[in-house]
Amino acid sequence: MDISNYENPFASNKKEIGQMDVEIDDESILRESIRTIILEVSDFQCNNHSLGWVDDKGNWLDTEGADHQDYLWANVYNMEDNRPGGYPMPAGWIKVSNANQVFFGGNSWDDVTKEQIDGLIKMWNGCSKFSRWIQTQTETKKVLFGIVPCVGMEDNYDQPAEWMTIPEFLAIYGGRDSIDYFYGMLLGEL
Repeated sequence: MDISNYENPFASNKKEIGQMDVEIDDESILRESIRTIILEVSDFQCNNHSLGWVDDKGNWLDTEGADHQDYLWANVYNMEDNRPGGYPMPAGWIKVSNANQVFFGGNSWDDVTKEQIDGLIKMWNGCSKFSRWIQTQTETKKVLFGIVPCVGMEDNYDQPAEWMTIPEFLAIYGGRDSIDYFYGMLLGEL
């Protein structure tokens, strides 16, 4: 890597000018670090709409400000143009409208996996600085947990949604480890 024209904006003395701050052996590590910083959830997404997805493997997928359909179209279906009207979400995925409205694409939340619960906890962790209720009203603020249609499934929008606190949800679907993980995140221990 040629750094002859690189100017270190954080140089503390003349000797450091033109030197790299930190030597990076693997460009992929640098790219991942930058993505983590840039692609953090936002205030609008956490409190309003189109926050992201938790896929069937438990990966938290921030829509980066795009709406849910556009994100799926570009990143899951890999299409560039001629997007059709509506289409169902992938089976077993969780649609996160905002930090207090999440929807499972399937027949029941009983099908959610431990990895997906961990993905939700990562989302709540990212939103905790924008949605202060996650830290201050954890035991009282109700979150909407719904069911929506997905690939291979008939329309089920009439399925009843449940309102419960995050700890109530975690107790039912995640167990003790998930509750510990969530509170460890809230306390900054993770």
